[in-house]
Amino acid sequence: MKIVTIILFVLLAACNNQATDALAWTTDAERDTVVETRAKQALDRVRELTVDDLVSEGVVRAAVRGAVKEHRSDYSPIRDASYDARRQVFEEWQCQIFDGYPASDGLFYGDACDTARYSEGLVEGNVWYENAGIPVVIAPIIAEMRTIIFDIGRTYLSNPNFLWDVYGKRKWVLVREYRSFGAEDRDEFRTVVAEALKGFKMFRDDREARDLFEQYLICENQDYSSRMEAQLVLRERVKDLDLYLFAGRRYAEGGAELVEVYIEILTDLQTSLETVPPIGTDIN
Repeated sequence: MKIVTIILFVLLAACNNQATDALAWTTDAERDTVVETRAKQALDRVRELTVDDLVSEGVVRAAVRGAVKEHRSDYSPIRDASYDARRQVFEEWQCQIFDGYPASDGLFYGDACDTARYSEGLVEGNVWYENAGIPVVIAPIIAEMRTIIFDIGRTYLSNPNFLWDVYGKRKWVLVREYRSFGAEDRDEFRTVVAEALKGFKMFRDDREARDLFEQYLICENQDYSSRMEAQLVLRERVKDLDLYLFAGRRYAEGGAELVEVYIEILTDLQTSLETVPPIGTDIN
């Protein structure tokens, strides 16, 4: 009887906790107060972020999963891996602000966190915030969080020495995630790594392609027609435009030395994947 009573008590407590979480606010004014408080607390946490916090195990796993066909959209693997990693960062550090928001047609992709992220910076006339019921007062907080997060990424991941350090700390997570894949996804991921390696080597070795990339950068801030024309010319020269642009932006951030480090890391990763035991081997 005592055991039954204890079980019932635990279940009731769990139900009460769920009810409390679901009823974090009952009016719009209470909602705005709760969300603003959460946003300020989240900003305080983000201000203390380190690169190890930012490139978490969850972020690495999201990037690896984003690169394989099963989880991918019609875009390039490097684009989707980057997008999924970035989304995971915000899931870990920003999205808890919006716990309790129901799915709604007024939300960007039906998600309050995405709504805030994709319309950040707007204050006056922010119809996305207004339609979602997000207090506009937190818009500058969301913008500051994004700036801090991106600055940490640029500071550390554009420095060759720091990049090697981050890779060394998270390589085992990457390889372990790969080992959890089935045969098709393993093949796909090895192909992604091999193509990324070719793309960075092409950026390093093909001067003509780099000249086209530099012309594309000039046209990128011009009118749409000029930008699309430059993009088409570059696309005809390179196999994977998104990958080549990724390599080019790393070059813009850290020069030839950073490109070389990416080549070394991708070569090391490719070798490590080749030594992974066959499927069915215990991954612990």
